[in-house]
Parts: sequence; structure tokens; C-alpha cells
Amino acid sequence: MVQKNSRFQTLFCEREFCMAIHGARVVVTDCPFPSLEIERELLEPHGVSVEFIGSSDPAALANGVKGADVILTNWAPVNATVIESAGSQLKLVGRLGTGLDNIDLQTARRLGVMVTNVPDYCTPEVAEQTFALLLGVVRKVARFHLETKQGRYDLVGSLPLGRLAGRTLGIIGFGKIGRRVASIARAFDMRVVVTVRSTVKDVPDGITVLSLADLVATSDIVTLHLPLSPESQHMINDSLLSQFRRGSVIINTARGGLIDNDALTRALDAGILSGAGLDVQTPEPPPLDQRPWNDPRVVVSPHAAFLSTDSLDLMRRIVVRQTLAVLAGQRPDHVVVG
Repeated sequence: MVQKNSRFQTLFCEREFCMAIHGARVVVTDCPFPSLEIERELLEPHGVSVEFIGSSDPAALANGVKGADVILTNWAPVNATVIESAGSQLKLVGRLGTGLDNIDLQTARRLGVMVTNVPDYCTPEVAEQTFALLLGVVRKVARFHLETKQGRYDLVGSLPLGRLAGRTLGIIGFGKIGRRVASIARAFDMRVVVTVRSTVKDVPDGITVLSLADLVATSDIVTLHLPLSPESQHMINDSLLSQFRRGSVIINTARGGLIDNDALTRALDAGILSGAGLDVQTPEPPPLDQRPWNDPRVVVSPHAAFLSTDSLDLMRRIVVRQTLAVLAGQRPDHVVVG
């Protein structure tokens, strides 16, 4: 049962508000949770219908969003065709998450459709998953688990095996998640180096700022925490990997498109990388019987870094508030376009 929030109900129960949004149609393309209970219990009392498509197929999406006032999307591609198919009454494309690479922002801007996201709702989860993958690779936790379950109790064959204390962690992308990762790393007695945008001023004491080239050349482990954009697409390529410290490890809990998979495979073969931890891939799901994903030195999780009961509940309630605000003609939090 969804817990009622009296402040939330008070804020949105004025007569004018209810009249403004009554009859609105919200279409959810896809979601990482089993039902739309929260959305329906918070939206339907205001006369807002909630419908679910449950597909990433472009034709199904274009057909399903027709007449929608709001589109809520997780990973499904909300491209120009989908946005245009909704019709002129479309007011909002709300991202059930942070990244925006699955939404055609240019088309939304051209048609006057607002776009929102939900930053920061899963910062602890992503940082924790980063270290889960890191430990899975460096301490070979994943390999030990599989081999022990198969009846192999071999310690000698596990060497070489490293420690985290004293190692250098290079963080590419020093936003809130990158900072959280840095804090955890320092608790492990790791040296932390980062690359930052020129606008970032408040780097904590004890953390060294380096250029990208110097960071990858000196780091034992490199972890990615930046958005995917045309500029960052395949930034981890043959050229940059050739500058990595030999035998280093890469962790990616950001976006799969940051890494050129073929280049990653070549770096593993050449010994430039000794392992990788990948929560995100391109495509998703990836062909797990192919490299680099089937390489025993690569630990993979299914784009789950954001996931917890707490993070999903927070994100969903924020998205509902954004939806109600837009339907009532108000400006919501976390507007990206509009």
C-alpha cells in the first residue's frame, strides 16, 4: 500500500489544480519496477489516467503515446517520431532516471515540450555498485564465487591478487557520484586522482587534479562517472587505452557508449588492462557469449547500479510531483528542456 504524504496531498488538492489536470493522460513507456502502483495511487485520484506500453519497439511506442499529455520513460527510445506522434497536447517527457541519451532533446525543444530528469536519487547506490564491481575484479570475488560453487577450492591459482590500500583510483567525472566514490576510496586508504571541468572549484583536500592523460597513466583503477554525449562517445578508445598504466582496471557504471568495446577487448588481450567491471554496456542487454563480456576478467552486472527499493521510491515520487506540476501549468524541479 502506498504511504500517503499529507504535505503532498495538501499541496495538490486545491480545486483549481484538480480541475486543471482532470482528464490528463500519462503514458509510461517502460520501467524497472514490477507495477505502477505508486503512480496510479498518486495520479488517478486527480482524474489522471496512467497507461503502460512496456515496449522499446519504435512502432509500438509511436502508437502507444498518441494523445498523451505526459510521456514517462526509463530506457525506451523517445525519438522524434515518438514525440511527434503524441500530438500537440504533449506537455512533458519525464525521464525515470538521470541520463537523457534516449530522449530526442532537440525535437522536444523545437516542439515546445518540456523534458525533466531526476538527478541524485541514486548517488549512494551507484557509488556502492562501483566498489562492488571494483572488488569483484581486483579481489576476484566474482571468480572465487563461481569457482567455489563449482567445487574448485584453489588459492594458488588465484594469484596475482592485489589490495586496494595504497593503490591509485582515477575518477573521470567528478560530480556527486564521483565525489561519493572518492570518499569511499579514501576510506580504503586509496590515493584518489580526478579530472574536473574548469568550472569545478571545490576539490576536497587530499585529492589530486590531473589531466586525463596523466590520470590514466598513473591510475591502477580508472572509474567512469560522466554523462554520454557526442563528445564523450567512445572516449575510452584505442588511443586513450594505449596511455593507460599497464595492468590497470577500468570500471564503468555510467553509460556503455563511453567505451569502445572492440578497443576494450584489444586492451585486455595486450595486457594493458588486467580486468574490467561493467554495469553498463552497448547494446543492452549485450551478447554475453561474445567478448569482452564473456572474458573471465570482466565482471558484468545488468545496468543495476541505480537500483534499490529506496532509490526507486524516491525517484518515482519526484517524477509524480514533476508530472502534476506540469499538468497544472507550474514549473517543476529539474527541467532540462523547456
